[in-house]
Amino acid sequence: MRTYIIYIYALISLLSINLVQGQQTYMTKIKDGTVAQSSSVPSEAVILELESTNKGFLAPRMTTVQRDVIDKTKLKDGLLIFNTTTGCINYWSGLQDTWLSVCGTPPPAEIALTPDQCTSIITEPLQQGVTLTELNKMNIPVTVTVAGVYDIIVKSTNGYYFYASGRFPTEGDYNIILQGIGTPLRGYEPGEQGDVLTMILNGKTRICKPVVFVKEQEMSFDMKCNTISVGEDLFLGMPLTIDNKITIDVVAHTIGTWNVTSNTVNGLSYFGKGKFETTGPQKIELIGRGIPTTVGPTELILTSNSTKNNTSCPVTISVKSVKYEIVCEDINIEGNYQQDVALDKSNVINVPVKVLAPGKITISTTTVNGVSFSSGEVELEFNEVTNDIQIVALFSNDATPQVVGDYNFKITGDVGAVSPCDYKITVAPQAVNYTILCNDIRTQGVYAPKVPMDKSNKLAVTVDVKYVGDYELSTEVVNGIRYEGKGTFTSTGKQVIYLPAYGEPIETGKFSYHLTSNSNALSGNISCDFFTIAVIRKMNILVTPNNTASSSLLSANIYTAGVIMRNMENFGTKDNSVVQVEGLNMIGTTLTTPEDLRNIINQEKIDIIWLTFGAMNASYIDVLTEFVNNKKGVLLLNQERDIKDVSMLIDKIGNASTGTTKYSNAITQSNLISNIDDPILNGSFGDIRNKYFGVDYFYGYCFSNLPLGQYNVLSTKIDDPTWAFGVKHKTKGFAVVGDNGWMSGYTDQKVSRTASYPSTTTIDGKPLTTPKYFKVSEKINEYVPVENSFFMANMMEWAINFAQSNVDQDYQMTGRP
Repeated sequence: MRTYIIYIYALISLLSINLVQGQQTYMTKIKDGTVAQSSSVPSEAVILELESTNKGFLAPRMTTVQRDVIDKTKLKDGLLIFNTTTGCINYWSGLQDTWLSVCGTPPPAEIALTPDQCTSIITEPLQQGVTLTELNKMNIPVTVTVAGVYDIIVKSTNGYYFYASGRFPTEGDYNIILQGIGTPLRGYEPGEQGDVLTMILNGKTRICKPVVFVKEQEMSFDMKCNTISVGEDLFLGMPLTIDNKITIDVVAHTIGTWNVTSNTVNGLSYFGKGKFETTGPQKIELIGRGIPTTVGPTELILTSNSTKNNTSCPVTISVKSVKYEIVCEDINIEGNYQQDVALDKSNVINVPVKVLAPGKITISTTTVNGVSFSSGEVELEFNEVTNDIQIVALFSNDATPQVVGDYNFKITGDVGAVSPCDYKITVAPQAVNYTILCNDIRTQGVYAPKVPMDKSNKLAVTVDVKYVGDYELSTEVVNGIRYEGKGTFTSTGKQVIYLPAYGEPIETGKFSYHLTSNSNALSGNISCDFFTIAVIRKMNILVTPNNTASSSLLSANIYTAGVIMRNMENFGTKDNSVVQVEGLNMIGTTLTTPEDLRNIINQEKIDIIWLTFGAMNASYIDVLTEFVNNKKGVLLLNQERDIKDVSMLIDKIGNASTGTTKYSNAITQSNLISNIDDPILNGSFGDIRNKYFGVDYFYGYCFSNLPLGQYNVLSTKIDDPTWAFGVKHKTKGFAVVGDNGWMSGYTDQKVSRTASYPSTTTIDGKPLTTPKYFKVSEKINEYVPVENSFFMANMMEWAINFAQSNVDQDYQMTGRP
């Protein structure tokens, strides 16, 4: 930039010198130093010379519009500019009164071409293969905004173009006529658009794109009908593909586009199109279209676009039926098959088939118990990779199988199946499912301590079976007993099953059990709690003799002893029974010989013997001792006669010599109950220690000098405690009371008894205290309450428990202690 400023300054200085000095012989030369050893002055005819090898002279630059704004009256010949619109140096010619281009011609015209003018371009249709002549013109209407020269070409890509050039002397509307040149190579069918041409005007491509239609050349070719060859086989219901071709030999007489079509029969047609590049013999192919609807030969007519020679041919197409074999041995199933479980999309039979002829088929099964399978419409195809084996999936009908077992299906196809198959699907049963009716659980049999369970001991369980199968129910071990049962449900609905009891009860009482099962029920009871009452087994009680003295034990009407023993709330199997015992079997008999006693003990499996008034004599001592010592039975003696024999028995069972025990009939009306820990004195019916025990009619016996350490004294005389009124062996089942009437009495509480019938109960047998009884004798007016009924009930409880725990029921009496 600095150098240019210096040059301009120098030029201005020189011009100024010229203006000041007037005429000069030599003018100015400006150099930039790129030319070595050149003259520093211009040539003689030059007023100003510029010298450079890499720079030029830059004239004023403007558009045509800017140029034409210059006042025409001020224009001088030779005025020079660079026209940026036309890209040429323009100079003013006063002679011609116009701007001229240094290119030697007027500047390019400025031409407008509107969309309406573009669409009104007219060209007659051309003919494929026919060279354009002077008759083939293109008329283009234009609007010239600036006069000047023009050069226009409209060209195609199809072997021809249109061209024109010239000069527009003035502005205005013109119609340019272009001459067609070349030969169209391709023709178009009716309805096609034709060639889209490109227009270049004065070197610039315009957006206007004229369209020229080239008609196809009239075709002439012969079809050799006897050379028709049909490609791949056609099959019923199968869409034709590119492999379904017809090949024909033809002789082309002209080049150009050919087409051959057939009519449509049986859903089939063929079509082919192409271009003959040369004349002479050649082959053409037609592609099949459609879907065959029937099996057998189909007659078609092939028609060409040839205008002469053989233009049509008949052809017969054969349509085959689908055919396949089911590969039965390779069928497999998917999914879960279970009773009452609905089938779904996962339940599938996969059927492999050997495709012998492709086509559309449906494979299905018979319906078994409401269940069936079907493939729906599937398309069989050849496949070289799989050796034409195709897997056809049969889907279930979404039924719910309810029947357990084998479902034997026959698998067949609607058309084309060579051989059907038999196939079995097994529907598995539901897991066993049942509910327990807890309120209907019942125990059966007697549960007695130390008595092993037998077949009578079982649990009756009512269940409601929904799904059959193997069942298992069991309990834990409680009180030495458990229940367990297994089996198979073969039918549904309510039914009773029995669970055997195992083990041996340990003690009496009410025991809770938890019953569990293997049921898979999702609702209802699959476990339950229930109770089992363990009771003492039925006691066989021998009461002898069977006379008036025994009536208080054997009678359940008004006598207190019998009522107490037969009250189920005292001795029974009720939940509130004081003593849980299966029952008391009271056997009344009169004995005459020891053998009778032994036999009845063996025959009746006697547990307890109650000897009452007049039943004791010395001949029974050995049998009774064997009963107590060996059979471990319980012997209860209520005696007020044969007292010597009683004392001998006390000695015998107490392992003492005969005569050790002393006895006396000097008694008191009431006796003091001992204050010792003994089940007869403080049993479940009441604690009567330190209370009183009444004697019936002031008649009885007392004992002293008992075998050392063998007996507990249960009661004594009030006035002399060295004499015992009631005794019980410490380890054996033997108890003695020195009175037979001590347990006699009535249930009528209104009767006041002071010296007889000392036992009192309620009408139904609950023990009561006799409130007013002579203490010493009726001669002394002093009374005490007596507890005979409680003594009786507690003694019976002790006897039962002892017998349950100790009696050897299988022991056979021999008569020898």
